[in-house]
Amino acid sequence: MPVVEFGDQTFNVDEDGFIDSFDNWCEECVMYVKKEEGIDEISD
Repeated sequence: MPVVEFGDQTFNVDEDGFIDSFDNWCEECVMYVKKEEGIDEISD
């Protein structure tokens, strides 16, 4: 399974880059996606 690293965290992702399980969701994962996708601001 592919992994991505952001800061000192490692995330398992599927072949499309989505986290492997919602149970693995965390703020660091959101910050990684925000950076990779060029998102300036996130909201609820």
